[in-house]
Amino acid sequence: MQAEMNQISALFQQGNLDAARKLCRALVQKHPSNDKVRYAHAMICQQAGDIDAAISAYQTTVKISPSHLQALANLGGLLVSAGRHDEAIAPLTRALKLAPDSAPARYNLAQAYHAQGKLPAALEQAKKARALDDKVPDIHSFIGLVSVDMLKHAEAAEAYERLASLVPEKRGPWIMQASNLQLCGKFEEAEDLLNAALKRYPDDPEIHNQLSLGKRSAEREAESISVLKKKVQDMKLEELDQVTYLFTLGDLLD
Repeated sequence: MQAEMNQISALFQQGNLDAARKLCRALVQKHPSNDKVRYAHAMICQQAGDIDAAISAYQTTVKISPSHLQALANLGGLLVSAGRHDEAIAPLTRALKLAPDSAPARYNLAQAYHAQGKLPAALEQAKKARALDDKVPDIHSFIGLVSVDMLKHAEAAEAYERLASLVPEKRGPWIMQASNLQLCGKFEEAEDLLNAALKRYPDDPEIHNQLSLGKRSAEREAESISVLKKKVQDMKLEELDQVTYLFTLGDLLD
C-alpha cells in the first residue's frame, strides 16, 4: 500500500489530479477502513473542486478516525464554504478541542455562528482567531462586519483600521470604515476619510458613491433635527410632551 500512496502523492504534487484520484479510488476499494487513504482521497477531491465528494470523504475519514485533526478542520471549513453552517459546528468544535490554537478553525466557527445569527459567539471566536493570527485580512474584515451588526462601532473602527494597515493598497477598508462612521452619525469624519481615499483612487466609483450616500444621510439627519426643533418651538405642547420631544432631539444630536 505504501508504494501506491507514494505514487498518489507524486501525482498530486505534479498536479495530475485525475490520475491521482483514479489510483486513490482503487486504493479505497482495497482499504476502505484506512484513514490515510480516505484522507488522501478527500484532499484530492477538494483540490479538484469536487466539494461534495470531498465533504463525503472527510466525513468518512473522521468516522474511521474521530481525532483526525486536519480532516475535522478541513471538513468544517468546506461545510462553511458550502453554506452548510449548522453541520460545520460539530467538526470545528471537535477540531478546537484537539487544537485550541487553530486560527483557521476558530475563524470558520465564527462564520458558522454568524450565519446562525449568534453574533456574540461569532465575535468571540473571531477575536480569538485574531489573537492567534493578526495578519489575516479576512478576520479583521469579519470582526468589523459583526461589530457593526452588534452596534459596536468603536470595535468596528479598530478592526477596519487594522485591516487598512494590512492592505493599504486596497480601497475596501477605507469604504468600510467610512460606512461605519456614517452609521455613527460622524459624517464629517467619514467625508474626510473618503476624500483622503480619493487622493489614492480618484476615479473609484464606490468611493464616490459612498461619499454621496454620506452627504444625503447627513442632509436627512439635519432636516430631521430641524423639523423636531420647529415642533418644540412652535407647537403648544403639554409639559410632558415637551420633555418627550427634547429627549428625542437629544438622541439625534448625540
